[in-house]
Amino acid sequence: MKDELDHVRIDQWLWAVRIYKTRSEAKDACKSSSIKLNKKSIKPSSKVRLEDNIIVRKKGIIFEYIVKKIITKRVSSAKISEHIENKTLISQYTKIIQNKKNTMPSKNHLIKGRPTKKRRRSLEKLKKMGY
Repeated sequence: MKDELDHVRIDQWLWAVRIYKTRSEAKDACKSSSIKLNKKSIKPSSKVRLEDNIIVRKKGIIFEYIVKKIITKRVSSAKISEHIENKTLISQYTKIIQNKKNTMPSKNHLIKGRPTKKRRRSLEKLKKMGY
């Protein structure tokens, strides 16, 4: 029996290196053309080999990876760098930061239901002042 595999299904590999939480999420991403293997759209059953280039589009961000090692079992997050090389551009990471800044909740997200007596009086005071 071989110790090293020469290929594995892409959905299984994406799950094993923790790009997707579940294998079914990885499968759905392949079906929706969010995954490209060597710049080609693929099916979930496509085979991944060493040195393949994988492009993943998640939430408008484009991640690029190079396969360093073929695995079928999920590994800890500390060991991922042994199996995958991240070639994602820095500009994509700045998009992530911008998206987080744009989706920050306002102060009013804490207010639920009817205003308290104190809050209602301060709102009435603001309305009288013209705000």
